[in-house]
Amino acid sequence: QPGYVCTELAGGESQCFKRNGLCGNSVPACLSIDPSDWAACAADVSNQCSLGDGHAYCVDPVSDTPGVDPAFALCVETGGTGLCFNFCENTSGVELDCGPGAVCERPSEVVLYLDVAEDTAGDYVPCATANDCVAYNTPDDSAYDCIALTIGNYCARPLKQCVAAASTP
Repeated sequence: QPGYVCTELAGGESQCFKRNGLCGNSVPACLSIDPSDWAACAADVSNQCSLGDGHAYCVDPVSDTPGVDPAFALCVETGGTGLCFNFCENTSGVELDCGPGAVCERPSEVVLYLDVAEDTAGDYVPCATANDCVAYNTPDDSAYDCIALTIGNYCARPLKQCVAAASTP
């Protein structure tokens, strides 16, 4: 159904739901890919989102382009504090719209989510070294590296995230 998403719940099970509204405080995204800026974002309590129990929710980005899906916001633990980040790439590699004043970039530092390389059968690509990942790299994007994930070693790279348009060269 339109508007419903499959969401993993705390118990590891997934259910479809459509969010109608949340009671709590709206928290803006930290629009920087530089980890040194994250401390500045977290220094203001009004920028901190709730990691577990709590009512400080990330503001979802709004698409600025008709027909393009908006990026999605997630509360991520950084140094014991929850910060909102907007991710602008879905699991199929399709770029999502960051909205006004922001652009989509692939960071050099991993925030939380990784773009995991898939082979022609759609399976994640296992690896022992970064050389195992070279075949999945494209010249116009950052390279896959051999990353130890909770499921084993796989070719992965940081998921694209929204950053302030003024901070890009």
